[in-house]
Amino acid sequence: MERDQVGEVGSKPAIDEDELARSVEEAIRLADGDVRSALAASLIANAYLEAEVERLAAAVARGYVRGRVRTGAESPAPVVSRIVGKQEDR
Repeated sequence: MERDQVGEVGSKPAIDEDELARSVEEAIRLADGDVRSALAASLIANAYLEAEVERLAAAVARGYVRGRVRTGAESPAPVVSRIVGKQEDR
């Protein structure tokens, strides 16, 4: 199978190349032209979303096993502090 423009093998692209380019430019503009800050913001957002997916997957698994689902989002603070701390060390 061939890899789509952006996305997993065999899946529909999450975003086309033109939209991706516009999104990248917008992220850099929002970071006042600082590419590192734009990348850090993307990594922070991605880490938070990954933690949320894991939390929801675990909640669904527990919900099916025990008949209940835990509520409440995990805080992204530990992830944010790790990423920001790494940037400050430079």
